[in-house]
Amino acid sequence: MVRSARWFQLWDDEIVSSNSPRHPLRIEFILEKREHQGVVFEERKGDLKAFVDPDIDVTRFAAVMNKLTAQHLSGGRWFQLYGGELHDVSPGSMSKV
Repeated sequence: MVRSARWFQLWDDEIVSSNSPRHPLRIEFILEKREHQGVVFEERKGDLKAFVDPDIDVTRFAAVMNKLTAQHLSGGRWFQLYGGELHDVSPGSMSKV
């Protein structure tokens, strides 16, 4: 998904992608309860882990993932190449970097 959707992560002064040799960008889903909210993200350079409570139901999982993903992407460290331009999730004219 990360490779085909052309996602990039800004980590300090480095742009990380799925093709970065030392820290290829990846997203891992791990069935493990970390907190009561059902899903917890942990991010490091090139690595985003989503710890998913094995007991969470599909409806709750979708709601929590939508909220967490929106919050996470609004942090200004994730960008997507689309139509030859880099896009982030900032409002208005700031959506094109």
